[in-house]
Amino acid sequence: AWAQINMLPAMPSILTQSSNEYRGIMQISLHYPRNVGIGSALNKAVNITDALRTGAQYKYSTPATAGIAVAGITIAGDVVGATNIVEVMSSGIAAGFELDGWYMLPVDIEYRAFAVR
Repeated sequence: AWAQINMLPAMPSILTQSSNEYRGIMQISLHYPRNVGIGSALNKAVNITDALRTGAQYKYSTPATAGIAVAGITIAGDVVGATNIVEVMSSGIAAGFELDGWYMLPVDIEYRAFAVR
């Protein structure tokens, strides 16, 4: 089994002169062999949506490096030492299907992030 993560960001919004809001969807495509069955993929998808549940917030202070990843979301160009927030707006499991001999189950995580610039 393996997973593919795709970030689908929207254009950032300028909230104030010193902060931006970033929105988007992180799609985690779970790939399981057809013969393993739907159950294993669904269990993993439920684990992901339980961990990244609606309303969960992740706060971090930007290190001196160029960007940081929180819950799989990378925000670059933040102010060093500033407190930034990533919030899960919703998470869900879409309908699975067969693809190239694999069973693929998409998990969608809608997020918004507030970053000081």
